[in-house]
Amino acid sequence: MRNLLLLLTLLFSWSQLCAQSLTPLAEHQLQGNPEMTNFIVKDTLLIWPQGEEGLKIYNVANPDSLKLISTYNEYAVRSRKKVYGAAYHTRLKNETLFLCYGDLGLKILDISEPRVPTELGTYYRHHSVYTLSLYEHFAFLGLKDLGLEIVDFSDLDNIEMVGRNNLKDYPSKNVVIMPPYTLLTGGNRGIKIFKFRSPFTDFKWAQYPKDYHPENDANKLVVVEKYGYLANDFKGLTVLNLTLPQYPMQQSTLKTDGRAQDLLINDNILFVASGKSIYLFDISDKAKPAILSQYEAGKKKFQALYLENNKLWAIYDEGFRKFGVMVFDIM
Repeated sequence: MRNLLLLLTLLFSWSQLCAQSLTPLAEHQLQGNPEMTNFIVKDTLLIWPQGEEGLKIYNVANPDSLKLISTYNEYAVRSRKKVYGAAYHTRLKNETLFLCYGDLGLKILDISEPRVPTELGTYYRHHSVYTLSLYEHFAFLGLKDLGLEIVDFSDLDNIEMVGRNNLKDYPSKNVVIMPPYTLLTGGNRGIKIFKFRSPFTDFKWAQYPKDYHPENDANKLVVVEKYGYLANDFKGLTVLNLTLPQYPMQQSTLKTDGRAQDLLINDNILFVASGKSIYLFDISDKAKPAILSQYEAGKKKFQALYLENNKLWAIYDEGFRKFGVMVFDIM
């Protein structure tokens, strides 16, 4: 029996490593000049924030067809002028969408009827909300130029701020929550590491935030066990040892073509969007990623990735007002 379990484990590990290349299944090219951050694919929906062009929701029941079914593009009147939001990062929790809506703050939307997204709640505080992560009934908001704020959305009619650390001109990129720490990437400002006292959800600062400055912009960070994988712009993929989260140590760097913008992990496979390429790395050894394959796509520059039903989705910018999305089978 023990030998059988060992054999099954080895076969499972081998099957994971065999999933090491990408085969294009579909591509949809669009016209425009959106600001691209992240996106979500859920069942038959592609939920795609496109900056000032609004939040777009597409039907992708047929991967060969991209059908726009709704656009969320709202405004508020400030000082007698219409101020429109800009759709940046999103997170989905069941059928509730959390949308970073720029100058109009955080929007919480019901998308159970995707043709007509319905507003459930709003948090607004005169600063542009760019990125977020969720923890229980709290949203950790990365402001576009002012650091971190934490809000409690347990009462959607009265979303309240419960913590903040304002950092002037800090360009928040993404938020990673690993209690009692929170890490905030900030492009050319590196990474800010916050530590909270116990209990974590009282959000009382234990000390001043620490800084980690890689050689290039800190874009996207994903943490697995005690290691952080950083999309490190022109430097490529940087692996950080986070045994002591306040003091990240560079474990290794793997150069990629172009600018590493986004990454995601599925089991022991790490996907990295960098310039015109998507890289696949084996991270069975968490400290030493090993490259499995590289998919290259001409003039396209990949911006963000999403995995759904063993299909990899990737959005790209091609310049000259051309952008789009590609769908890949993972072989």
